[in-house]
Amino acid sequence: MKGLLLACGASLATIAGVAAGCGGNSFTAGSAVADAAVEAAPIEAGAEAEAGGAAPPVDSGPPWCTGHTETFCEDFDEYPSITNLLGSNTWPVYDQQAGSFTFDTINAPSPPNALHVAGDDGAEVIIVKSFPALTKVPTKVVLTFDLRINSPGTPGLLSAAGLAAIAFGNSINDGYVAMAIGDGPTLSALWVQSTTTMPMDAGAFKAAPVTGAFPSTGIWAASFVVEVDYSPPMPPCLLVYQGVPPQPSSCVPLPPEFANPTVLSIVLGDVAGGAGHTGSVDLEFDNVTFNIR
Repeated sequence: MKGLLLACGASLATIAGVAAGCGGNSFTAGSAVADAAVEAAPIEAGAEAEAGGAAPPVDSGPPWCTGHTETFCEDFDEYPSITNLLGSNTWPVYDQQAGSFTFDTINAPSPPNALHVAGDDGAEVIIVKSFPALTKVPTKVVLTFDLRINSPGTPGLLSAAGLAAIAFGNSINDGYVAMAIGDGPTLSALWVQSTTTMPMDAGAFKAAPVTGAFPSTGIWAASFVVEVDYSPPMPPCLLVYQGVPPQPSSCVPLPPEFANPTVLSIVLGDVAGGAGHTGSVDLEFDNVTFNIR
């Protein structure tokens, strides 16, 4: 499976906010193979038993997703173990190359589980969910998630780590928008056209740095949002932000091929991309919603 391969050298510059053109497969979903900041203690060894281990303790309250009316909601609390999540009807597509998934059963904002993702150089550690075909162009599509960055890794000018994406098809090969970690570290709003685009076409991808300080490590840094706005008269555009107001302050215009989506998917995880090292990236996700308006 191809990763978030921002395949040419220029791609690394885009993570710092420089537009460039490049082809190749990007942050690809392959087949199943193999909210205020809440400070919490570091993940402890044994936060979850090995895959297939004992179920986490039962929480006395209702699941976090109870009462949510978005198109999709996931709090990761209905799965006895990580093996019950991977390849499930909810998340049928996943990959675990150069990394792993576990559940954090100690620090989850909504107990008992948060999804813990760890990956090294070359990681392709993702889960993917696709949605039924659209019958009309939406007004907005919004992916929201709680995020904890335990380690951003060490991406440089020639590397990046993709975290969360909305794909315009059943695979990210069909084109996608995403939040990524780049050099600094910094967060970036990123779009990548489909792999059917000619390799030398200008504008095959573009990144815009998210303003504001990089999230502190080792805490739940509130909710993050990846949003595509289809409201006229503007062309569709991308916002990636933490809380309010949206950051960056302006919406990043998207290519024409994203103007009339027919199938949407969401992707969570860690994918190392580019020509350099990303180091060890360690992330957690919880309280995920996706809304097609």
